[in-house]
Amino acid sequence: MDIYSLLPLLKGWKWEPRDVSFLGAPQPILPGKTFEIAAPVHRRGWISGIGIQLSSPHLFLVVECDAWIIDGSPNGCNFAGLTQPQNTGLWVSRFDTTVIPNMFSMALTPSSPIPFSKYFHAYLKNPAENITAFLYGFLVVTIEIDDEEQFRASLRKILGE
Repeated sequence: MDIYSLLPLLKGWKWEPRDVSFLGAPQPILPGKTFEIAAPVHRRGWISGIGIQLSSPHLFLVVECDAWIIDGSPNGCNFAGLTQPQNTGLWVSRFDTTVIPNMFSMALTPSSPIPFSKYFHAYLKNPAENITAFLYGFLVVTIEIDDEEQFRASLRKILGE
């Protein structure tokens, strides 16, 4: 049994969804710029899932987790055939150039939440030199240990120590 499966019995943690929609007025991401979708987190926790909806297939989602970095674009995922849920990687769930505005959606949907022990950060990067892209919305869900002492005490109690 892993710690994640014990969470409903433990204290000192929180479910932290960041769900933002810009459908009425999309968020522009200027050429060469970044846009933060999850401010840096400096504590222990897990990444439960990330989803983004964009106007450009060339925007990159960058996820930094301790010493691990994963990044990718809808275009790259589509080109690689990553069009279905991946156990630990990024995938494109919508690649639609038939609608105006174009819609591209990407997700990180791990089959088991990805742990982090010191650091987590997620942002979008526009590598274009002259194209402004738009973010229509995003969802980032993390589980964060916000009181480590209480968390450890409740874990010890559950384990009978």
